[in-house]
Amino acid sequence: MRIPALLLALGLATGLSAQVLRFNGGPVAGLNASQVQGDDYTGFNKLGLSGGAFIDIRNPDNYWGIRLEMHYAEKGSRRGGDPEVGTTTIELRMNYIDIPILLDINLGDYQVGFGPYMGRMLKAEKWQRVSDTSSSLEDDLNTWDLGGQAYARAPLGEATFFQARISGSALSLKKDGPALGSTAFGPRVRNVALHFGIGWSIRGNS
Repeated sequence: MRIPALLLALGLATGLSAQVLRFNGGPVAGLNASQVQGDDYTGFNKLGLSGGAFIDIRNPDNYWGIRLEMHYAEKGSRRGGDPEVGTTTIELRMNYIDIPILLDINLGDYQVGFGPYMGRMLKAEKWQRVSDTSSSLEDDLNTWDLGGQAYARAPLGEATFFQARISGSALSLKKDGPALGSTAFGPRVRNVALHFGIGWSIRGNS
């Protein structure tokens, strides 16, 4: 008797969850403007690609929910060169897979959200234009990046939307050791990125 009762309870719970929770999802793609806090390059001058997918899980009233994402993000920083003073363009190119878990709040047709993220570094290098060469930074940086994100979303059509997001590292990216190459870094090095993108919702924006 216990097994049929457990199966019945599981079936009722599954049916109730399907009625209570609302699921949505889709792809998002756009651009990042990023910098690295702690180096000697200022401004959000490093442009890169960003794209992935999201899943929204909402309560019946649709006022709040949880948003899960996984996306590829090109981050880093850039210093422009100046031939008059003999400097060349240098880029720190740092690519990640980011996995945010965000609290999503509905404000009518608009959504805002915030929460933590975990990033897995795929590649990190320092590139110089004058020689068109790259040197790896992977031995100098931690593989994992932990931080926070906040975003806002506005509908563009029945199923498409515009999204803006800011993310920043909570912990230093740099391992203990010397400066990264010839670039002076402080004791704490953090990613900061602005993302602007377009997405599509499978179930629409309603």
